Amino acid sequence: MTSATYFIPVPPDTLSHYGGSVPALVDATGDRTAVDGYDLALLSALDLDQTIGVWRGWRVSLHGDSASAARMYVVETEADAQSVPAVASAARAALLAEGDSSSQVEVYGPEVPLSEQAWAARAQSALIWAAAAPEEVRLAEVDGEATAVELDEHERAAVLDYLRLAVVVAAPPGGPAVHTDGRWVWPDTIADRLERHGTVTDSDLLAHVRAGGVTPDAVDAVAAHRALAALHRATEALVVDDTAAPAPAEIAAGAQEGMTMDAGVARERAAEHLARVQDPATPLRLSDEAPAEYPWCWVFDFNAEQWFRTREFTDGVASGPVVVDKDGGDVWIAPSAPPLEEWLNVHAARRGFEAVPVPRAGSPW
Repeated sequence: MTSATYFIPVPPDTLSHYGGSVPALVDATGDRTAVDGYDLALLSALDLDQTIGVWRGWRVSLHGDSASAARMYVVETEADAQSVPAVASAARAALLAEGDSSSQVEVYGPEVPLSEQAWAARAQSALIWAAAAPEEVRLAEVDGEATAVELDEHERAAVLDYLRLAVVVAAPPGGPAVHTDGRWVWPDTIADRLERHGTVTDSDLLAHVRAGGVTPDAVDAVAAHRALAALHRATEALVVDDTAAPAPAEIAAGAQEGMTMDAGVARERAAEHLARVQDPATPLRLSDEAPAEYPWCWVFDFNAEQWFRTREFTDGVASGPVVVDKDGGDVWIAPSAPPLEEWLNVHAARRGFEAVPVPRAGSPW
């Protein structure tokens, strides 16, 4: 039986409004229409003077043709380890008083790290409250050839250090790492160009760096989430790479093998694929959790090795899972925007596989 779990940042009954472009994460701070009575009840139970951020999403579980969903809140607090259980208990009690007995609340702080599940939930959620007021996050212009500014060697080194030292918020396999200082977002290609040609393509970004000092400011989970949300808003039109589709002869050869690959062999294939596509500066590894199984594929979550050591938001990578076809025909990485089943079915259509059920509004949840 097909079984899978993932997180979404929007209510399940609104999925049909998004089609195949459900946002991977959302910054909803300041949007009164984005919160409801349950959210307000939880917020009223928190000491907001000690709260850094509150994220809300839905944990969706697919079991064969049925599905279920429950809210999951992640709260970052400044409280010490001894106080964290009381913070979580108060939040759960407030939800229960509103008639919500199914939502999960995870609280973390300086002395209480995030669990793997809570990290995944926060990374694909809506930020509904934050102590820090929202500020405009700008995306750097990559192709500004006409407005590129040439720097002398001394300034070139200082600006390059700033661009490289800023926290990495996304490291898509096979693509450039994406950095932020909380106010701007830029890909590694901007630093690469500066290093090779001595020019910065975005004069406004350059002015920001010049005004910011030698070292970029530290970026917390709230600022990183807002930077990623800005990035995703600018790249909502996800494109599936058709060049990865196997040729008809490969499809036929794969079909003859049958859907016989077990989870152990699939894990080896997935690990080999990550080793090929990863940036050596950001090594990746598969999660220790059991893979999700579909009729024709295995699905493995992964993250940066550094994240598995620290569980810090800024050490993670923004990516969908590794998918291994059971017939041995292909190993590929799905986009991060849920639902995953939409992307599985795009691939299934190319390879002649049976479509899998896609959770939609009106389903049993």
